[in-house]
Amino acid sequence: MLKPAGLDASKGLVTTQFLKQPGDPAWVDDDEVRTYKAFLAKYAPSANPDDYSVLVAYMNVNALTTVLKRCGDQLTRENLLRQATSLHGERMPLMLPDVTISTTPKDYTPFKTLRIATFDGTSWSLTGDPLSAE
Repeated sequence: MLKPAGLDASKGLVTTQFLKQPGDPAWVDDDEVRTYKAFLAKYAPSANPDDYSVLVAYMNVNALTTVLKRCGDQLTRENLLRQATSLHGERMPLMLPDVTISTTPKDYTPFKTLRIATFDGTSWSLTGDPLSAE
């Protein structure tokens, strides 16, 4: 998205992130990014691994898998909701370091932490400690 504006003109931009960006050179050797790209190549070869909606869908599928595994053999609506609303510090593939998800029966918002990142013209660099939304 920064290319049309010019990568040089985008130097110094600051944003918050919670997921690794598969097209960012910072993650080229990352095992989770490699696994993600291999998964897409096998099961969704026409999907663009840099498409944010594809990236979020992959993370959500991993979160759902975690919840279903916690349900065990009790695949009832009540147990599914109980497991989905009792996540504490869970880390899903492609989440940035120090970012996890947590939920409670009264708070469905999974992300309580984000990372600040600065663009250097080629890549996003994580800066500082994680930001807490709580």
